[in-house]
Amino acid sequence: MNNAGADGKTPIDAAEKGAQLEHDIEAIRDNLGGLVGELDRRRHRVFNIRAQLRDHAIPLAIGMVTLAGLLAGGVAVVRARRRPTLTKRASRLRQAAWGALGAALFRNGMATVLARRLAERLVARPVFAEAVKTGATRA
Repeated sequence: MNNAGADGKTPIDAAEKGAQLEHDIEAIRDNLGGLVGELDRRRHRVFNIRAQLRDHAIPLAIGMVTLAGLLAGGVAVVRARRRPTLTKRASRLRQAAWGALGAALFRNGMATVLARRLAERLVARPVFAEAVKTGATRA
C-alpha cells in the first residue's frame, strides 16, 4: 500500500517538513525579539538627554561657540551698517558748527559786517576786480 498523498509526498515527509517550518519560525521569532529589544535600548539611549550631553560634550561646545560667534558677528555687521561713516559725521558736525556760528553772527549783527568785508576782499583781487569793472559774469 502506498501512503503517498495527492502531491506524491508521504505523511512522514509532511510531518518532518511541518516540524522544520515550526523550528524556523521559532528561530525567526527569537531573532526578531532580540532586534526589537536592541531597537528599544537604542531608542532609550537616543532620548536620554544627559547621556547625549555626556557623550557629545566637545562637539556641542564647539557648535555653541560657533553659533555665538556667528550671532555676534551678525550683530556687529548690522550695527556697523547703521553707524554713520566718518565723513557723514564730519559733515553733520560742520553743518552744526556753521549753523551755530551763523545764528550767533545774525544775532549780533556781525553777518552783514563779515559779508561786506568778504566782498571787499574779493573785489580787491585783480581777477575779481577786472570782472566787476567789465561786468563779466560766468556763463
